[in-house]
Amino acid sequence: MGRTDKADAMKQLMRAYRQSRGQALRSIALGDSPNDLGMLRAADIAVVVPGRSEASRGMSEALCDHPCLIEAPLPGPAGWHAAMQAILTNLDTEHQNVG
Repeated sequence: MGRTDKADAMKQLMRAYRQSRGQALRSIALGDSPNDLGMLRAADIAVVVPGRSEASRGMSEALCDHPCLIEAPLPGPAGWHAAMQAILTNLDTEHQNVG
């Protein structure tokens, strides 16, 4: 990855969105490899997508203290899709109950 850091990029993006929208926002990060750990730790909702490599094992344990950790049910794009569908459905339900 060189000098690039996904967590820093996400924090900068969230800061820009908060400034332009003038409201609190929640961040969701999805990752399937150890180089995603910083980004997952920095997100409000962290989703571990099972990886196919040995390096991806143990990611959930590394994030066990995260306040909102979700484990996707499937690897790859199917897991990403399933996790996002569940999160968005839950957020929609929360919004309906509040308003």
